[in-house]
Amino acid sequence: MRRLLFVFFMMFVIWLVFYGRPYYMAWQYQKQTQENTGPAPEASIEAPMPSYVAQYKAAQDERIAAAQETPLDVLQNYSLALIKNEVSYRHDLFTLETQLLLSRLYKSGAQMDNEALAIERCLPARALQNGGFAVIRFGLERRECPPYFLKRQESSWRMDMLTSRDHIGFNAQNQWYFMGGASLLAGGYGFAFSDVIFDEYGYPH
Repeated sequence: MRRLLFVFFMMFVIWLVFYGRPYYMAWQYQKQTQENTGPAPEASIEAPMPSYVAQYKAAQDERIAAAQETPLDVLQNYSLALIKNEVSYRHDLFTLETQLLLSRLYKSGAQMDNEALAIERCLPARALQNGGFAVIRFGLERRECPPYFLKRQESSWRMDMLTSRDHIGFNAQNQWYFMGGASLLAGGYGFAFSDVIFDEYGYPH
C-alpha cells in the first residue's frame, strides 16, 4: 500500500513539473501585463521655471538699469571704473558700438588714472537729454573739459565713446574742439549745443 501511495505521489510531482509550471508562468505574465497597462499617472502641467542663466541676466539688467538711471549716474560709474582700472571690463557702461573698441580706447592704467583725475577737476557737470540722446557738459570756460555723449540702449544710459573719438580733438594747450562738427551738430547730439557758437576750426565760444 505504501509503495502504491509513493508511486501516485511521484506521478503528481512529475505532472506538476511538466504541466503545472506552464500554467503558473502564464498566470504570472497575465498579472504583469495588467499592472503595466493600468491608468497612467496624470502629467504635471506646472509652468516651466526659467533657467538660472535667464534669472541671473534679468537680475543683472535690473541692477544696471537702477545704477544708471541718469546720465550723471553713468558718469559717476565711469569715473569709478577709471579709478579701479576696470573700464575695459565694464561693458555695461558703454554703447554696443563702443564695446567693440574698448581694448583700443583704454590701453594703460596711467591713461585711466589721468582721465579720472580730469573728470574730478572738471566737476560740476550738467546733463542735457533729448529722447534717446544725452550730453554731459562742463562750463565752456573749462576748455580742457570736453563733453561726454550718451545713448539710451537696453533701458540704460551708456557712454558713446565712439562719437567722442571721431569728433573731439585737443590742441597743444589741451583745449578741446570739434572735428567734423557740422555733421555732429546736425545729428542727435546737436540739441545740446544750441547755445554755443563754434568757429571755423571747431572751437566753442
